[in-house]
Parts: sequence; structure tokens; C-alpha cells
Amino acid sequence: MIAGVLFGCLMAGGAVLGLAVAAGPEAWRRWRHPRPRAELLPGSWVMRDVRAAALTAAALGELGAGQGEPPAVRALLVGRDHVVLRLVRPAAAPLPGRWRPHPGGPPGESWSLSAADLNAGRRLPAGFPAVVTIGRADESDVLVDLRQARGLVAVEGAGEQPLRLLEAIAFELVTNPWSREATVVLAEFPADVVLPAPGRVRRTRTVAEAVTMAESFAQRPHGLLVVITARTPPAPDLDRLRRLAEDPRRVVLVLCAGNCPSARWLVGVAAEGHAQLNPFGLRFGSIAPTMAGLRRELLLARGGSAVPSAYGPDSPAPGEPVWFREGQCGGGLERTVVLRAPARAEVRVLGRVEVEAPGQVPQERKSALAQLVAAAAVLPGGVSIALLNEVAGPAAPEFVRLLHEWLGVDASGQPRLRGSGEGWTLSPEVRVDWQLFHDLVSGTEPSTERARLTNALGLVRGELFAPADFAEPVRRALQDATGDFRARTVRCVRRAAELAMAAGDLAGVEWALRKGLTLLPRMEGLWRTLLLFQSEHQPEGVGRTAGELRAALGGDGSRTEPDAATTRLLARLGHGEILNRSYP
Repeated sequence: MIAGVLFGCLMAGGAVLGLAVAAGPEAWRRWRHPRPRAELLPGSWVMRDVRAAALTAAALGELGAGQGEPPAVRALLVGRDHVVLRLVRPAAAPLPGRWRPHPGGPPGESWSLSAADLNAGRRLPAGFPAVVTIGRADESDVLVDLRQARGLVAVEGAGEQPLRLLEAIAFELVTNPWSREATVVLAEFPADVVLPAPGRVRRTRTVAEAVTMAESFAQRPHGLLVVITARTPPAPDLDRLRRLAEDPRRVVLVLCAGNCPSARWLVGVAAEGHAQLNPFGLRFGSIAPTMAGLRRELLLARGGSAVPSAYGPDSPAPGEPVWFREGQCGGGLERTVVLRAPARAEVRVLGRVEVEAPGQVPQERKSALAQLVAAAAVLPGGVSIALLNEVAGPAAPEFVRLLHEWLGVDASGQPRLRGSGEGWTLSPEVRVDWQLFHDLVSGTEPSTERARLTNALGLVRGELFAPADFAEPVRRALQDATGDFRARTVRCVRRAAELAMAAGDLAGVEWALRKGLTLLPRMEGLWRTLLLFQSEHQPEGVGRTAGELRAALGGDGSRTEPDAATTRLLARLGHGEILNRSYP
């Protein structure tokens, strides 16, 4: 009964928010009409496991910190808090950094270090563009340096396993931050292979086309080219690829599906995913199944610079992380994230306005300037001349100068505050949580829907454009321009709560509703939804929530009485007396 009233109340009440509590998962599936597509946005960065990437990057940075050529890496075993290194040949001297001899291998060839030993401020490593994860063994990621093959690498095995592993290696090459200089050529692969960073992936219909491309690249190399073929190349093409792969410069790497007699490395993959890399006899479980799942769940966040500049293993996300994959593991809930680059300039408006920028401004001007930056980030036309004059008056030219000094210039030398004849907007390089919220809730990939909406709501820190934080002219302009955003927020809350309810996650339902109320504290439809939800699942919390409702309605200094629909609901739930109480 309550569930039916809940849905009807909200759909009819204008809040466009409902939780069909009694409907169950099947009803939600019938209501969904997704348009599946690959959500690949340009200028984005994604990786399989950001903590493993952070640990690997820092470990490689330690390895490359010495003088001269870094030692040749045969394999890396990256665990949760340590890294084991296997070298191609024994080191003649102790390795740079804090590497220690590891007892699990031949002297001088096996080394290890712990996450606690790593320098969190070390920049991305250079010299390891072809280090990729190929699988897992003994609770550790198994990585190899493809350049150490010094010739062809062949992957053979049962059914589709070789192709799936090669696709996973391609994914690693275009997503590992230390592989920035690598470009991948996919020869004769099916069109449904989905990879991020499409600008670094070339596709050819035939192996012969890929060979021609690789030979041209080798004449004037820039970075690293990795050719991956979906079948064993015919003899003439195979011979040309072999010569390229065995070139001592190692500027072209070649991986082939199938049994290539001239291959220096051979990976065999069984039907169940067990694999072995010869001639080393290295056994592991193929990473292909994991990558196939991630490819379906890709969620890319639009950002500026694509590559993070530094890692800290204890804080593996220097930019704002976007949760996109959740699952239970031995230690509890595990999340894999999309990592965006650290922004030199960032604006947060989903709560108290915060501006991070490289410049300095007078403290007494900072609040007014931050409001104008928020307006430039949110208003369709940015800060108009009229709005600037209304806020700054005769000091308008000084305000513009201070804004330029605060925001600075982007990587191309262009001002982050872009002026036009009608006002000022922000450079696309400036990160704005408002825009990220839009990006997340606008996605259509079904497998990431709950993660996207949860992440969007996770950006909320407080009330949207709270009266106490804005001068009246700026707040008025923002309120007038953000009606669509408010409606989108309500839809986001509604859907996130629906998905949580369908999953039986009652805590997730309340979390989504309260996030919506944090951002829009006087949206009574959300309050009614929360009250109805609690009346069925958490009746002991209804009274407190009713008090919070009354306090929120008076939070902007305007009316303090609920509307008629809310009043009736409170009375029906036995809390009509709330109207006669005073709450802080």
C-alpha cells in the first residue's frame, strides 16, 4: 500500500522521483530502454586497476632512477603492497632506489620492494613503454616487457583465447601511463574490439597494410609502434615483420595470433584461460576475461591532459577518481576506477564554491572572484558584462585582471579565462564538477548505469548555490539558468534510488535520496520520497527526518511551512505535530 502511494505521490507531485518499492528488479528491467554504445570520449584516460598502476609506475620509476640504461625486465609481479622483479640477466651491482634481493629466485635476477619503500612524489617512469599486464598468478598481476622479446611474440591456444589476450595487451598499451609513446596497429581484427584512446590505435584490413605502415614508421621512428595481427601472417609478410621486430633499435614490436615458427616468445593459452610464456615457463591466468568485462563497463571521464604526472601508492588517484566497477573480494568491496589527470585549474560548485588555480588573489576579493568563476563555469554564456558590472561596479576592470592572474594560462599559453565581446567563459581545460556530473548522468551504457549515477551523486558536497555563499546578482543569474540541471539531478536521484532498490540495497536508496537533498534541500518531492521509504523500511527514522525537513525549508530565510502534499503525508504518517515544533 505504502509503496503504491509512494510512486503515485511522486509522479503526480511534480518532483519526478519515485521508488516503486514493490515492483522488484523485473519491473525496472522492463522500464529501461538503453541505447548500447561504446562510451569513448576523446581526451580521456582509463586503466584497469589504478592501484596496481600506481604501484607499478612507482616501482618502474625506482628502477629507472639510476645512471645509464635501466636493467632489462623479464617480469614484474605486482601484489597489493609489494612488487617482485625478475631481470633478464643478473645485475652486476645493487639496483637503484630501494630494491632488495628477493629470496625467491636466482641471485642478482630477483628483487623486491614494498609499497612503503616507494617515493610517492616520483614522476612517471621513462624507458618502459612496452611493460604490460598479461595475467595473474598467486594473487599478483604478472607484467612483462615486450621489448625484451627482441623478436616476434606469438600467442596461440584454444578458440578465441589468443585473440582475447591480444586485445587485452592492446588495451594495456593504450592505457598504461608509462606507455604514452606507444601506438598500436591492429591488423585484421574484428570491428567490435573496443579500446579507449582511439587516437593511438590504427586499424588495417590486411596484414600487408600493417607491414607497410610499420616499415614506414621504422624509417623515421617517433616513440614505439606495436603491430598486433589477428592471425599468423603469410610467409612474405611474416618475414618482413620478423626483421622489424629483431631490429636492435626495438622501435617496432610485433605480436601475432597463432603459431609462428620464428617467434622468440610463445604464449600458450588453454580453453579455461591458463597460460604459459615460453621459453621462461612463466605460468599465469590470462587477463583476457577481466579485460572483456571492463570493456563492457568502460566509463570515461572527460578531462584535460590525458596522463597523470605523478603517482602515490597510498593515494593512487591524484585526480578525481570515477568509480566504475564494483565487486566483492576477499577484503570486502573492491572498486576499480577511471583516473583522470590532475587539473591545474579546477572549479567545484556542487556545494560550497571552491576554486583551485595556480595564481594568487587578495583574500578580501577571493569570495567575489570565486562567485564569478562559478558563473563563468555554469552559465551558458559565461559571465556577461552586465553581470560583472552589477557585481564589481567601477572595479570591473580590476576584477578581470585579478581573474586572469588567478586562473593563469593553459598548456598552449592561452588564458583560462576566455573573453569575448559579450563576456567571459572558462577554457575547456578547467575541470568543473558541474560538467562531470552532466557527463556521468548523460551516459547510456547499461552495465555502468548504477556506478555512473552513484559517482555523479558522490560529487555533491553541499547545497547548490547556497544563499549565504553568493551575492544576490550572481545567485539570481545562476538560479535562472539552472532549472534543467535541477530536473536532471532529480532524475539522477530517482534512477539511482530505483537501481539500489532493485538490488535490495536499502542503505543505497537512502544514500541517493540524501545526496539529492544535500544538493537541493528544499525539494519537497525528495523529502516525501524519503519519508515514505523510511515509513516502510526504517520507521524509527521518520520523526527525525520530518524535523530535518522543517529545518531545511527555513534554511534560506523564506517560508518554513511544507506544501499541502507534504503536510498531508506528515499527518498520515502520524507526524502532523511536526508543523508546530521548532527545529534547529
